[in-house]
Amino acid sequence: MPKSRTRIRLDPGEVTELVRAALGSGARVASARPLHGGTFNACWKVALEDGHALVLKVAPPPELVLLHYEQDLLRTEVDFYARAAKAGVPVPAVVGADFSRRVIGSDYFLMTCIPGLPLTRARRRLSRQALRGVRTELGRCAARLAAVRGDHHGYSAAPVGTRAATWRAAFGAMLAILLRDAERLGVALPRPAAGLMELVEACAPALDAVAAPSLVHFDLWDGNILVDVAADPPRLTGLVDGERAFWGDPLAEFASLALFGEIDRDAAFLQGYAEAAGRPLAFDAPERQRIALAQLYLYLIMRVEPATRGSGGLLGFVIQRLVSRSLRRALRHLDASLGRRR
Repeated sequence: MPKSRTRIRLDPGEVTELVRAALGSGARVASARPLHGGTFNACWKVALEDGHALVLKVAPPPELVLLHYEQDLLRTEVDFYARAAKAGVPVPAVVGADFSRRVIGSDYFLMTCIPGLPLTRARRRLSRQALRGVRTELGRCAARLAAVRGDHHGYSAAPVGTRAATWRAAFGAMLAILLRDAERLGVALPRPAAGLMELVEACAPALDAVAAPSLVHFDLWDGNILVDVAADPPRLTGLVDGERAFWGDPLAEFASLALFGEIDRDAAFLQGYAEAAGRPLAFDAPERQRIALAQLYLYLIMRVEPATRGSGGLLGFVIQRLVSRSLRRALRHLDASLGRRR
């Protein structure tokens, strides 16, 4: 399991206590084991004696140094699952939650355990045809999420301070607090913060084209997409880790869906999205600007967050190389769209 400063350490006895506090004293735990992967929350797979399989998720202690937007993330995740399920998107069902921080000094919740492997592991077991089928269904799911509307743009958690009436204002606030985090944590950026913020103003017409706030998962890389490889044909079983969701530009979803790449190269995904949305995706120049801004924001998050995790090693080095390359590519796209030479 990757090391991380933010992932709280638990033992099976503590897990049992949390389960019984959330589900009642009659809940009996048959077994509990930590789940591998992820560097932020503690996650345990819990088997109950009645045969149900659950996942326990515990947030980092609130006193730790975190990124500013990482406040109340598990509350965001619980809300995301409820809204996504109503839209017909396969997600876990939350069966118990405690945000009082009386039992343990962190938020936590319990959700159903969805069968399947993360797509990161499932890919090697899928034929090309099967993978196309999974990506097509993923496109349908993304379009359904994009159709879910909110009443503000930005992150839902009020303490984060990014709620706004327009996507331009919300996105500007989201980027600004991240850049302040980078300064606070001593993280080097590819350009001065003022220059990065100026890009938002330069792209204001494209951002202002976002009229209504859509539900954006913003962490739909392959590790958060579950697939039942034993089914015939293999099928997408669920989307997980909705804790970093926000309300805003539906095109922002494509930043993580095509992590380190470009979504317009994923024909199967685009087919599924068009089927569910009722229209094809064309990607005009302003839309490509918006996608590049979302990529810039995502890769900046990935550049800054290791300063709070404390994780590294060879894998961390490789990821940061990819992040740096992808950041430069997003900046080149934005410069070119604005007629600038660097």
